[in-house]
Amino acid sequence: CRKHSNSPPPPVPPVASAPAQLEAGDLAPLSEGTVTGEGDVAFQATVSASPEHLWVRLHVEVVLFGAPFTGQPTATSDSAPNGDVATAVVLDLPPGGYVWRCWAVDPAGLSSPFVEFNGPTGPDFVVDPRVPTRLGQFALDGATALAIGAETPEAAVVLKARVHSPQSALVRAQVEVKPVGIAFDWTGIESGS
Repeated sequence: CRKHSNSPPPPVPPVASAPAQLEAGDLAPLSEGTVTGEGDVAFQATVSASPEHLWVRLHVEVVLFGAPFTGQPTATSDSAPNGDVATAVVLDLPPGGYVWRCWAVDPAGLSSPFVEFNGPTGPDFVVDPRVPTRLGQFALDGATALAIGAETPEAAVVLKARVHSPQSALVRAQVEVKPVGIAFDWTGIESGS
């Protein structure tokens, strides 16, 4: 004689998968170990839940490399539908190397297991405000973007970068342009305005 149970099945926790780190301003991907001049970083993961009609939040914990995780979120995304990518943004990270992990939480408070972006091999990303960001090359109008390797009929191009000063001093980007196949040698450097 088998015993039948009328109790519902145990709840299924949500899932966070495919974690990614990006610059918060333009959502440009930050590969593992990237040094960025931006202290604003976006973190994404695909979130899913059962039942499928649930919306899920992504929690992210960011700590300095070498520091222990505490289980407390540094940032939380807005609720995202099942199967969508959720994004949480951390602003104003001070200089240093960071690691992070994420987890999904459903409306009932059920949490997924922690998902680390990388293993314990090194920082997932490094914030160094001296590094230029948002590099771009444009036609002379300054608005028409030129892809890498693109040709232009114009005799010049506009190069742009965002630069920072840790002391909030006035800074200018310097660029060195060389033909393909010629090594950079710190000559012919131009300063921006």
